[in-house]
Amino acid sequence: MRKVLVAFAILVLAILSVSASTISFVYGSSISSIDMESDVKVGQLYVDQASNVLVVKSVLKNVEYGAENPGTVVEFDKLVSRGEYSVGSELVRRGPLFSFDVYGGLYHSLAKISMTCPLYPLYPLVVAGAGYDLVSAFSGEPLSVRDALVLGGIGISFPIARLWDSGFTLIENGKIGAWCAAGISASDSVTFAFSYGFSYRHNVGPFHWELGAMWLKRLGEKNRISPYLGLGVDI
Repeated sequence: MRKVLVAFAILVLAILSVSASTISFVYGSSISSIDMESDVKVGQLYVDQASNVLVVKSVLKNVEYGAENPGTVVEFDKLVSRGEYSVGSELVRRGPLFSFDVYGGLYHSLAKISMTCPLYPLYPLVVAGAGYDLVSAFSGEPLSVRDALVLGGIGISFPIARLWDSGFTLIENGKIGAWCAAGISASDSVTFAFSYGFSYRHNVGPFHWELGAMWLKRLGEKNRISPYLGLGVDI
């Protein structure tokens, strides 16, 4: 029985080693593979041997890449960079990447939770926070929380390296993002609230910072615009 189990384990390892997904091509920010599972889809995440997290941005069928027969080429975007990207590095499929962020602006602060999904580069998000008025506080008025905010929506993140391949860190590890969310503002009464923003996001390993502008509209009030600084982590 023990010999049968050992033989079965060896067979499984052999099958896995033959069908293992690997990085086939690395040139600057362009990373692709011609050795992937047949069911690979856009939005699927993988981790390489340097613990970098990549997401499938496109799956190209019947591509001529020097082989006798056309094949499938899978192209990736970088999500989390912890080390060098190397040809031959084995790729292991993983689940969604969750991001936890805190945004601070002149009129409101938000805590945001988001995750990757098959609609990449789109992603769902949930935010909660508080409204206030720092501008009035700078004029000498007391600072107080005016309401609580709970919103849900979608966002989009676009790597700058898709447009301009460069080793400059602000390009290589930078993304342009936008998001919008709708929900409620609760104080003495509950009313509809809508917020959206645009930002530059820079990844440093699993951490990131953002610099952008966000708008907040409460029903019956004027639209408030505020620059904001954000900090977050990806897990």
